Amino acid sequence: MVAAERRVARTTLAPGDGRCVECGRTHSRPLVFAANDRDLTQGIVDGPASPRFSNGYGDLRHLPTVLVENHSLKPYRQRVLGTYVLLEASLRTLGEHRAALASALAADAAARPATLALNWGGAADSQTTLDFLGVAYEEYLSPISGIKEVRWLGTPRTFPNLPVHTTTKPGLEVPRPRAYYVPVTAHDAIATLSDHGVAMTALAEPTTLTLEQYRLVKPKVAAMPFESRHTVTTKVTAESVTITLPAGTVRVSTDQPLGNLVIALLEPECSDSLLAWGYFPEILQRTEYIEGYAIAPLAEQMLAANAELRYAFALKLAAEPEFAADPAARLRWFYERSPYYDAAYLRYPVLRER
Repeated sequence: MVAAERRVARTTLAPGDGRCVECGRTHSRPLVFAANDRDLTQGIVDGPASPRFSNGYGDLRHLPTVLVENHSLKPYRQRVLGTYVLLEASLRTLGEHRAALASALAADAAARPATLALNWGGAADSQTTLDFLGVAYEEYLSPISGIKEVRWLGTPRTFPNLPVHTTTKPGLEVPRPRAYYVPVTAHDAIATLSDHGVAMTALAEPTTLTLEQYRLVKPKVAAMPFESRHTVTTKVTAESVTITLPAGTVRVSTDQPLGNLVIALLEPECSDSLLAWGYFPEILQRTEYIEGYAIAPLAEQMLAANAELRYAFALKLAAEPEFAADPAARLRWFYERSPYYDAAYLRYPVLRER
């Protein structure tokens, strides 16, 4: 159960059989979060799930999926019965509508949208209201936290006209490429794609192609691990490169039923991409450097031979006092413009075929 204490029940179930006391039938409700855990009257927030959760992952696999969560405020017996009833009803419904479901799945898997919407975790941009079937609570001054905390009372309560803040716009929209090329050395990434059932082909011989490559911009590695990995967030810039790919490089087409999943896994800005989950850590470390005693005389030669470089350096010194006062930054500026700069630094090794 993920952060179960933040969930707010939207259906009141009878203690005996896990069914709704209002109508006697079984209901499933969207998973929602309180806008403020200490003040439910501020409303709830809702939006599409990210791929790390089953309901978001199902969207990318063209499968109807349900994320089952039971609120920790409800008795254990009621949670078990509620889950049982939900699973039983779901299986029965699938069986009754199997032909229509198979047709819908095939149609959805055949779709190739020109743009894929990702990263739905942004601020809510739409608001409605509903009569929310929740649980009563009271506030009390906690001697531990020193502020008002919530004490849930365990009795049903309707919150009339509760604001519902919904995210309707994605944080990232990715134009669909024809394919991605994954280096043969990226064993973990290739294995993960295979585990998901993604179709791939390996180049039989060295091949020269003009492709698109990303460079990471100000990547941030999480200080604390999450699910045993140090996650990464980043922005990117793209550039066209002509490159000879070695035999064994894996081509991953997006013209396949799991093409949307391929995009989500291989686009570095996606919140649940392979890069975001800590794959390709080698590009975050600069593997070459030049000592000051070597770069200083080289920089003098570079300035003497290049008038444009002299102008750019003088302009930066005048415009950025902090840079001008930082000897290491000045030397690094020349190193980054020298032929010895580590070209693989922050360069995403997966290339795109547009």
